[in-house]
Amino acid sequence: MSSNPAQDAKPKRKRRPKPGDTAALRRVMWGAILRAEDVLLDKANEPEVTLRAANAVATLGGAYANVTKTHALEDELRALQDDLRELRTTLSRSAKPNKRSAAPSVN
Repeated sequence: MSSNPAQDAKPKRKRRPKPGDTAALRRVMWGAILRAEDVLLDKANEPEVTLRAANAVATLGGAYANVTKTHALEDELRALQDDLRELRTTLSRSAKPNKRSAAPSVN
């Protein structure tokens, strides 16, 4: 216990997990879509459960499409950044003058 009673009264905060990436989110969402689809296709379910499963599949399907687009854009952006980095490296090498070209020419 600390000497400060106000500090002792505060509940401990849970550590939040690190943010995931879009690939991990896509895997989780795909699993959820498959589970909701199983519920949707099960004829033994009550109509209300089937309706909720249909709603879940529709909602998850739209969100999954958006995450898939985002994932593709992230991959494309990463490739463009790599190309830019390589191009900058190439240009910085060619921009450095060598000793022969730095010497003044005699006419």
